Amino acid sequence: MRSTLRLELMMVLTLAVSVTALVVALRSDGSPQAIAGDANGNGTIVTSEVPEGATVVEIADFLYDPDPVRIYAGESVAWTNFDTVAHTATASKGDGGWDTGNLFRGDTAVVTFDEPGTYAYLCSLHPPVHGRFFGAPDGTVLAGGGGGGMVGTIVVMEGGK
Repeated sequence: MRSTLRLELMMVLTLAVSVTALVVALRSDGSPQAIAGDANGNGTIVTSEVPEGATVVEIADFLYDPDPVRIYAGESVAWTNFDTVAHTATASKGDGGWDTGNLFRGDTAVVTFDEPGTYAYLCSLHPPVHGRFFGAPDGTVLAGGGGGGMVGTIVVMEGGK
């Protein structure tokens, strides 16, 4: 019974990895894909390359680096995911509605910010968690409670360099 269950679990995991690899291969053909825009004219493009002049934010170890990002109006921020899991850079509630969508390892998304202001963002897949605890029956805390999640800030200034 136990070996049958183990074999079935291995088959399911192998199938999941295969499907994920196929989706990534089909999705990552290198052609830019428009994802979303917002009312301020900030638009998102997913691409395989960082455009010249864009400020690069690396996503690694469940962090955005650098944070905060400071740019001038009309400039772009490019997020590149170096983690082994998918992440997003998604405008926090009330900060414009832009969203990179899921970025898998090696994906880059670019957002151009036309309006000065401060834009808060987060990973919609790994948001901050506050006040929730998940524990084992023996009382060991497994996760939760005040977790920082993945958050970042973009400061868009008036003028130019």
